[in-house]
Amino acid sequence: KELVSIIPNEVVYDSVKVDQSLKSAIKLTNAGKIAGKATITTKDAYIEFSETTIALKPLSQMEIPFYINPTTLKPGKYTSQIDIKTSLYTKIIPVVFTILTKPNLSVSTKSLDFGTMPEGQKDTKSVEIKNTEMGPISVVLQSKAKWIQFSKRNFESNAETIKITCNTKGLESGEYDEEIKVTSDGGNATIQVHVTVIAPKVVVDPDSVDFGKYIIGGDLPLPQTIRLKNEGQDNTEVEIKQKPDFVMLDCKES
Repeated sequence: KELVSIIPNEVVYDSVKVDQSLKSAIKLTNAGKIAGKATITTKDAYIEFSETTIALKPLSQMEIPFYINPTTLKPGKYTSQIDIKTSLYTKIIPVVFTILTKPNLSVSTKSLDFGTMPEGQKDTKSVEIKNTEMGPISVVLQSKAKWIQFSKRNFESNAETIKITCNTKGLESGEYDEEIKVTSDGGNATIQVHVTVIAPKVVVDPDSVDFGKYIIGGDLPLPQTIRLKNEGQDNTEVEIKQKPDFVMLDCKES
């Protein structure tokens, strides 16, 4: 006789997005030595089968794909079933899934002020980004400013704590205002970012020195003066790393 077994015993999806189509399959195995037959039915039109009448050869196995199409359904929990009838018995497979409402983006702050920072320092602040509805939300964070750094640039979950770092290395003195763009499948948002950088700014005047012509055995050329000025807002150290052998300095080299 036919010996038909059927799996799975149930089909359960905890969360389904509104525009998401789900694909699954029923596996039928005929362990008997004569052909078998199975008929698949369901009462709900949102469960779609590739075929509903299956002939099973002896000692064979088949997978029958089916789809759950929730596009016409409202958010909420749904319970249905698939009935599979063979010549010997009828198997009932429960189908349970929850359709989520469309995600809604929530960002814990609209602005980040890192205050006044010396050049070369870092500071980090945290931002909470979440979906106020049930289920995951897909989020991407972007900024044109290289001094704004993220612990994570994208994620898909219900909520995340993103660490945003202000790195002032290489920045000149001044005010910096940039924005972070937060885009998601549940809406968009922007975070304004501000920092005041204090940094040294060394100006050399002049940027070249000409001692003119020198006659061997004559008077030495007149000394030339180079002025160094720090026009920035922070102290700095200056070191003269290279000078010609024929030049003498009347100051320290650092």
